[in-house]
Amino acid sequence: MPKVSWVKPKVNYLKCLLTEYRKAKNMTYEKLGKLVGCSAQNCKQQISKPADMWRIKDLKLYCEALDVPIEDAVLAAIQK
Repeated sequence: MPKVSWVKPKVNYLKCLLTEYRKAKNMTYEKLGKLVGCSAQNCKQQISKPADMWRIKDLKLYCEALDVPIEDAVLAAIQK
């Protein structure tokens, strides 16, 4: 009999929110990196981090660059 895991995979809602806003604006990681002051690789790594690893300063910076309402980002970060 196959093994079955009933544990739901964790979803990073903050990553989903920021990625969808980035795609909606047709923005590459390079352009986003220029707006927030880091490289494209660092942008990818920062967005992929779990929500509890984000600093408020970084979250505000990315929200301003992508025109994401800060309230929506905070709600996505605390969502389980």
